Amino acid sequence: MTQKDASVYAGQIKQERQQVRHQQLIQAAIDAFGLDGYHACTVREICKRAELSHRYFYESFEDMEGLFLAVYSHCVTDMEQRLIETFHSSSGESSIEKIIEKLLFEFYSMVEDERIVRICCIDILGVGSAADALYSEKVASFANLLRVFLSMLFPTFKTDPDILDVLAISVVGSVEQSAIFWYL
Repeated sequence: MTQKDASVYAGQIKQERQQVRHQQLIQAAIDAFGLDGYHACTVREICKRAELSHRYFYESFEDMEGLFLAVYSHCVTDMEQRLIETFHSSSGESSIEKIIEKLLFEFYSMVEDERIVRICCIDILGVGSAADALYSEKVASFANLLRVFLSMLFPTFKTDPDILDVLAISVVGSVEQSAIFWYL
C-alpha cells in the first residue's frame, strides 16, 4: 500500500471512501432507474441524487450501462439472499404449502417496491447485450435455486432433469410475469 492509498480523510482510508461513494451511486441509481427508467436517466442526475461529482461516478463505473448492471446485480442478489433465508427459516414448517406460501410472500413483499420491478423485470431487457446476458444468467440462477428447493422438499422425487429445467424456468418466468402484471 502506498502512502497515497493509505491516506486517511474523515476517519476513512481511500478504499473505504471509494466504497461509500460506490454505494451512494448504487442507491441513487435504484431511485433514478426505478422511478424514471433507465433510458430517462443521465450521469448528471445520478450524481445529483448521490450528492457526488461526476468524477466519482467514473471512479466506480465506466458508463451508465455499467452502473445499471451493478444496480441490477445488487437488487437480484438481495432478492436471492432473502429467498434463501426465508426457505431456511421455514424448514420447521409442517407443510410444503406453508413453505411455498412464505417464499411467495417474501418475493411479493420485495416487488411491492415498484423500483425493483422496473429495474429487475422491465428495464433490464432494454439496456444492451451485456444486460441481456446478465438477465439470462440470473433467471437461470433463480431456476437452479428453485430446483435446489424442490430437491430439499421432495428428496425422493425423481424426474428427467430436462423436464425439471423446463418446469423451473417456467415457474420463474410466471412469477416474474405476475410481478410485471401487478406493476403495470
